[in-house]
Amino acid sequence: GKFLYAVNQIGGTVSKFTVNPLTGALSGRVDEPGVSDATIVAMHPRGKWLYVITGSASTSTIHTFTIDSVTGAVNKVGSRLPMASNPITAFYVDPGGLYVSLVTTEGLEPKPINQSTGTVAASSTLWTLTGSLPSALDFTR
Repeated sequence: GKFLYAVNQIGGTVSKFTVNPLTGALSGRVDEPGVSDATIVAMHPRGKWLYVITGSASTSTIHTFTIDSVTGAVNKVGSRLPMASNPITAFYVDPGGLYVSLVTTEGLEPKPINQSTGTVAASSTLWTLTGSLPSALDFTR
């Protein structure tokens, strides 16, 4: 991709870097207003939306941002989606861009993505995983 994004938990910003397509070198850091207490960031596979998780174990929230395809600038979209889940250990967007998935201490919580706006819808689905506490997941195509 053309841009790399990082969240700054204390600063409350989303840092955007430009990626050199030949070398992979990063340049041009720009700190854009984001959200306070950000902990996890993930990009939609189409590169149109950026998702940021904020908060603590019991008060986590998903925020959606649009991404300008030319400048890489991000802007908040819609309202945030409060999460009434267990502590989030990982957060992923599936390769088809249809769902975001939260990995919690209890299992996997898929949340549908509105394909027009990029916003995440509430869902009470929980896929319980057996064994030790889940901490990561990956998708295959």
